[in-house]
Amino acid sequence: MVCVADVSDVFGEKYISSRLIDVESAEVVNTSNATSKLDNMQELLKVTEGLTKELTAKTVQEKAAEAAAKQLEYVEAEKKMQKQLEQGYIQVGNLYVTTSYSRVKWGLAKKSATECRVGGMSGWRIPTVTEFSMVVRGILNYQSEANYYPNIEGQLKTIDTTYREFWTSDKTHGRYQGQRSNSDNYWMYYLMLVHDVQ
Repeated sequence: MVCVADVSDVFGEKYISSRLIDVESAEVVNTSNATSKLDNMQELLKVTEGLTKELTAKTVQEKAAEAAAKQLEYVEAEKKMQKQLEQGYIQVGNLYVTTSYSRVKWGLAKKSATECRVGGMSGWRIPTVTEFSMVVRGILNYQSEANYYPNIEGQLKTIDTTYREFWTSDKTHGRYQGQRSNSDNYWMYYLMLVHDVQ
């Protein structure tokens, strides 16, 4: 292996472009770049050390393999989520979560949980405050990365938990935890159900 570097002036600083080359195949194994004033020996040594670490850390092929593996993860995750969304739920952490919400009274909320068979599963329940908070964060994370899931991007973005009050198992209301229902048959809030991952 041999290291080749080019140094050029860019707006008063030095731009250093380095390449690690296999002398037998003439193949560029890795690349690394840095910008510095290089106005003293200490700075030169610091830049050289940084470039050397980057050049020897991971090869171009290794980086490409990692990127391909990451892309495959997204593809597999998308297939799994697409199948779940078609059945009306999605996995967030260690919970399955329903993805369609309507406003109901507390009595109907409990009845709906008991009777729910989304995904062909029984055992759905109203989330605790802690579970609800975790689920909302997880859904927002999915939506922030929706462009990585092109086939279900639109579906992810329609899972709407924003600015809505949801029932939680202790009858506080999700985002507004200071409120508590005094009447089972008066207040109406949105209903989200969760199920432990099987």
